[in-house]
Amino acid sequence: CKGGWKEYSESQVLQMAGRAGRPQFCDRATVVIMTEESKKRFYERLIDGTQLMESSLQKHLHQHLNAEIIFGTIKTVEEAVSWLKSSFLFVRMKKNPARFRQNFDALNDLARVELITLCNDGQEIIGTSSGRLMSRYYLAFETMDNFSSLEGNESILQILVKISECKE
Repeated sequence: CKGGWKEYSESQVLQMAGRAGRPQFCDRATVVIMTEESKKRFYERLIDGTQLMESSLQKHLHQHLNAEIIFGTIKTVEEAVSWLKSSFLFVRMKKNPARFRQNFDALNDLARVELITLCNDGQEIIGTSSGRLMSRYYLAFETMDNFSSLEGNESILQILVKISECKE
């Protein structure tokens, strides 16, 4: 926020609090959270583990999945499914399916934009140079999808318009 303040996300607060009192470094710790009186109970429940948390992986699933493919962690559809099943998102999807009711077709989306290639009847996954660019420069899937419509004969103005449409 320019000229203002913004609350830390639940996961950021928990990560910072988790760094306090790690057994390998000390035997006790204190976490101080300064907040408004109206948010005090929320933070108390968050720290003691009774505040419900939701995953936000679905907001950037394409980027994370692409990065795992480029890194070589995921090479097959089976490994992609296993990776998703090991996530907090999957845990929350099972507990609250109505909240996450959407089509998780990220692999096909990545292939459509030529960030990955699906081989052997769609079972093997290979990253492409465009996928490597997306991962290396932290580009959003929407940006790569937008750029995929470029044909190579655009004017400088048309390219600048595409760039201005990027989230980054």
